[in-house]
Amino acid sequence: MNFDRHAGMNLVYREVPLSVFLSAQRSMGVQSIEFWAGFPHFSLESAKQSDRKGLHSRIRSYGLKTIAVTAPSLGYQYQYCPVSIEMARKCRTYFQNALYLAAELEAPIMTVNSGWSYFDQPAEIGFHHSAELLFELCIVAKGLGIKLALESLTPLESNLATTICSTQALLNLIDHDNLGLTIDTGACACSGETSQIWFQHFQDRILHSHFIDGKEQSVGHLIWGTGSLNIRSELAAYETHHYSGYFSSELASSLYGKDPVTADKKNVSFLKTVMKQ
Repeated sequence: MNFDRHAGMNLVYREVPLSVFLSAQRSMGVQSIEFWAGFPHFSLESAKQSDRKGLHSRIRSYGLKTIAVTAPSLGYQYQYCPVSIEMARKCRTYFQNALYLAAELEAPIMTVNSGWSYFDQPAEIGFHHSAELLFELCIVAKGLGIKLALESLTPLESNLATTICSTQALLNLIDHDNLGLTIDTGACACSGETSQIWFQHFQDRILHSHFIDGKEQSVGHLIWGTGSLNIRSELAAYETHHYSGYFSSELASSLYGKDPVTADKKNVSFLKTVMKQ
């Protein structure tokens, strides 16, 4: 796997200006990014077409291209499992705005997840709400030429799609050809799964990767070399199964918030030792 398929991600930079993230990527020789479309870097709620165009021009001015978009959804006021009619309406508009942003940024993929249901309700109700919203977004995304790529969450974050089995159950409910998958290696580590197991089960439905270290029973999002995953084994699985997508570094741990540049550089340095350049 070549390092030019690594993509930086601004989630861990959310407490500093976007320019810090963009400058860091350029200085490290990164060519691609996955854009996390949250405050203070962007507002999906209030952005106009001119804001989307301006962001695209700004990213390109640093010599970067956007390969995926992620809309903030976990722990925020919007999520993929709306539990009321009013919430469903607001979430639908919000995530459609993320798709419009992805189209403007020429990103072929938007990552999504199952969200989470009320924990005192049967899981079947949550699966129904999540599948309904994601099916609607699949239709909008297909019209824009964008693929949705569903990632699993950890059992610490959700009571819906957190393992291969529950992710498959949600895919079956949605049943749409515009929905693929994202392997989140941190979530896999938390559930005791690996990229190899995901490839064996889902094969070419895997479109994207959130490629970070993790630990069992932990939300993860760690710098490589600080968790329990074997990066060489993980990369071998992608190689064996002829994966052609990108590897986004979804660093998100609060450990790195005060100095995201140093954390990002440590992670990139580690990746460069195991990925071809």
